[in-house]
Amino acid sequence: MFLYFFFRLELEADIVRHKPPRTKMLHITKTGQTMTDAILGPIPEAFFFTSLMGTKLMLRDSRWSKRTQPENLARLQRRISFWFEKSVKPTFNVIAKNHKIPKFARKVVEAFKGYDKKDRSAVDLHVALLTSASEHIFDACQGDLGSLTVEKARTWFNLMQSTSNCRIVKRASSTVKSEFGRILQKHQEDNLHGQSWNAESCTEYPFFDPESLFILVAYMVYLYTKSSEASRFSSKSKYAVVIEKKRMLEWENLSGKMFEHFFSVMSHGLHKTDTEEVANVQDVCFSLINLPYKDLHQYLQKHDVPSVSGLHSRVMGEFTSIFSTIAASSQFGDDYYVQKQMAFWTQVCANATSHAKMVKKTLQNREKVFMHSIRHRKCKKAYKPRSTYTFERDIFIMGHHSSLHWTHCTLQGRSARKYIVI
Repeated sequence: MFLYFFFRLELEADIVRHKPPRTKMLHITKTGQTMTDAILGPIPEAFFFTSLMGTKLMLRDSRWSKRTQPENLARLQRRISFWFEKSVKPTFNVIAKNHKIPKFARKVVEAFKGYDKKDRSAVDLHVALLTSASEHIFDACQGDLGSLTVEKARTWFNLMQSTSNCRIVKRASSTVKSEFGRILQKHQEDNLHGQSWNAESCTEYPFFDPESLFILVAYMVYLYTKSSEASRFSSKSKYAVVIEKKRMLEWENLSGKMFEHFFSVMSHGLHKTDTEEVANVQDVCFSLINLPYKDLHQYLQKHDVPSVSGLHSRVMGEFTSIFSTIAASSQFGDDYYVQKQMAFWTQVCANATSHAKMVKKTLQNREKVFMHSIRHRKCKKAYKPRSTYTFERDIFIMGHHSSLHWTHCTLQGRSARKYIVI
């Protein structure tokens, strides 16, 4: 009996000694790939920021405002402010609270935190984030990627090549600029020799979108910085880097000019709906979606002013449709990470729309007060609304078409003093 237990213990000990090590659990899709990639996989934050910019592009147009009555322009500005205050800002806070800094951005932010405050620049941070993202994409292309994903990667590097000619890169420090040029040189050399770009692979990342990633990186600068002129959303981020006010202002202007050029801001706007024939209005391709200009035209046939929150919901609906179609496919139907990201995107959409619906009556009351003040602004004892109208500090993506310029150029005197931009 004693020998039985002795040999049993020896056998169990031998099994433990030769037990294979545990492997890290990683969910793999049916095609052998994983969608947990921080850049190539689904990014709900990028979709939301892109939907914001798409909505702003559709509402932009000074030519439309010149042919519109001042009361209608005032109502549109009030609705944009209300949309930001009651829908965008709360949703942005939810995103900032749940945001997990990706690996490609973490190493950049940690490096910047080690710099002296005087040496920190928002321009350098933006260019360094683009460099790190490009390195991640380049390394991914060395593996087993499909032809469609590789083509998107080429689009990204073409965008980076154009970025290298912009003032924002030229104003970066020599170290950051050289690193940015190095990754572009690596791509050019690799492309010339026809190496690493695997066009035969079946591994695709359909969620990867260069334009959305480009917009996301710009918003990351706000997420990871602290400044008196920066967005107030960033103050809660534990990764925030303190940057001087003048350097933030410099970055905003340089980034805005770059976005104006790349996204052809002047070609978008309400002027595209200035026609009686719906057949003459065409939806415009933007990122993964088509901006719904036809729906906006139909709405303006019955109303004087666009429904800003309704338009944004429509744009987010386009992303939801794309997201759902890809996530429900046989390729990703069982992917836990994709389903998790889809659930978070659904939460973001619900948060953005629910706030606007709950305070619809408040918007109607504010519009009445606002229009009363506009009609009687020339009176000696004109009524001045006490409420402050807030707008997003979006000059870094909209340039000269941002709310910062628009509000101060269209309404002067008593009206202009009621606006603040955060």
